[in-house]
Amino acid sequence: MLTSLMAFRKAARQLFQKYQIIIEIIFKFIISFEAYSRIVESVDYNATLSKIVFKMGFGVAGAILPPMVTILLCMLVAVYEVFSGSPIMAVLALAVFVVLYCFAARFSGKFAYAIVAIPLLVKFNLHYIVALLLGMTATPLAIFPAGVGVITYYIFGAINNSMTTEKLTSMDDILALYMRFMGDIFANKEMFYVVAIFAAVIIIMWALRKLRFGFVFEITILAGGLLMIFGHVFAGKYVTMSVPTKYVVWGTIISMLLVYIVQFFHVVLDYTAVEYVKFEDDDYYYYVHAVPKLDRVILEEVKPSEEAMEAEKRTGITGFFRRLREDGFKKSIFTTMFEQSKKEKHPEIMDDEDENAYAFSTDEDSKEAGNEGEEYEAPEKEYAESEENYDEDYEENYEDPNGEYTAPAETDDEDEWDIKAGDRK
Repeated sequence: MLTSLMAFRKAARQLFQKYQIIIEIIFKFIISFEAYSRIVESVDYNATLSKIVFKMGFGVAGAILPPMVTILLCMLVAVYEVFSGSPIMAVLALAVFVVLYCFAARFSGKFAYAIVAIPLLVKFNLHYIVALLLGMTATPLAIFPAGVGVITYYIFGAINNSMTTEKLTSMDDILALYMRFMGDIFANKEMFYVVAIFAAVIIIMWALRKLRFGFVFEITILAGGLLMIFGHVFAGKYVTMSVPTKYVVWGTIISMLLVYIVQFFHVVLDYTAVEYVKFEDDDYYYYVHAVPKLDRVILEEVKPSEEAMEAEKRTGITGFFRRLREDGFKKSIFTTMFEQSKKEKHPEIMDDEDENAYAFSTDEDSKEAGNEGEEYEAPEKEYAESEENYDEDYEENYEDPNGEYTAPAETDDEDEWDIKAGDRK
């Protein structure tokens, strides 16, 4: 079970790495599309912006633009929606959004999508996952985008509570609107409690995962989830929370499970094979705490042979398309349709692999089977016979003018001959 799970994890990671750019574009499109839809639903004073064409266009723009630019566009859309209902309220909302954007642009960095994710996930009671993920992946500076995301959610509630479509002409009415709007924001104790809880979860989780003990990531996620639950329970004693405690508990548990899944695909460690290494150089003495990755250990133990991997590549639907690409259309179709039927009709015909296995058997099998598997070596008889016949012909047909013949003496040099002839007359 564990081996299959680790193999699935490896395949999923390879698939993500292969199509990472496409997956990121799709993810950004979904976030932008949902953010725009959420804004026009929360502050619905302009029916034109609710059309699907504008939603799709905003999603496409968000898919290709940087995160902070997408967040700026979301704020401008919200201000334009408010402006359609009340221009004075739009000015107040614009001032608040500008302050938040400058604050977020300075500290958010690559975690800018947390600002958008928190208001979106509140609808599903899963906004707790943002704090848990930031605690597992970010630094304490991530409390700023998380805090801005929480404040943004409550700002939309304050806009709806303070919104008025009446035309304000006197300064007293405008001042009263301003005081009511700012009061809904800064007098909201629940908002400050939630911001403090999210900040505490991120900082505590960051501190825990920096420590050195077994199962540090799993314990860190558990600690962050418990802190999230007890923080909301504690806040509920002093202020009326908009989300009941039981929904906080279930939302946090589901968020923890999702974070565990994300952590599983990120890294899995084998704490049963921890090693402690000490070494030194000219300047320092090093203590190393080495924890091997579980996927490497498991997959090395069950690593298939090259023959099995090659056979697996050429079987099934994937193997058919691989043969189609390598061998060509006609050959692949012919092989797929007639190879099996040929084996069934003619079982005496062996495959190439069977023939090779039969021809090259081991030495022990060859001895038992009458040397059937030994490779045939032609004896060098033909060359030896031709050389011997040549020497005999030379001795018979040679006529020495003195009537005497002496065969060449055996010497180390083949080109050197010792011929003794009689005295010539």
